[in-house]
Amino acid sequence: MLFLASLMGIGVYLAKYLPLENNIALLLSQVFIGIILYIALCRITNISSFVEIRSIAQDKYKSIRILGTIFKAKVLFHDRFIESITSSRTNPHTEISDPSVMAIKRW
Repeated sequence: MLFLASLMGIGVYLAKYLPLENNIALLLSQVFIGIILYIALCRITNISSFVEIRSIAQDKYKSIRILGTIFKAKVLFHDRFIESITSSRTNPHTEISDPSVMAIKRW
């Protein structure tokens, strides 16, 4: 671990020689170079703690994707529901074929 931190430190130190005149841009580039170097070195050496954190992050990402899919389905249903209600209001003689909309209108 100390070896990886040293290599990352050397990479960040050498980044100060990039031709950037703005100190904020130099700082941000050093931060990103440090992150990229450390992740790359951890992947190359297969450090167990890094592998464990990566698997936890992948599990969280999968659960977020599932929740996002559910949310999209709810939004799509809501949009269709609102569209069917507004179309029936503009033309009161329009028949509504969606049973969920009919049940809510009866309620």
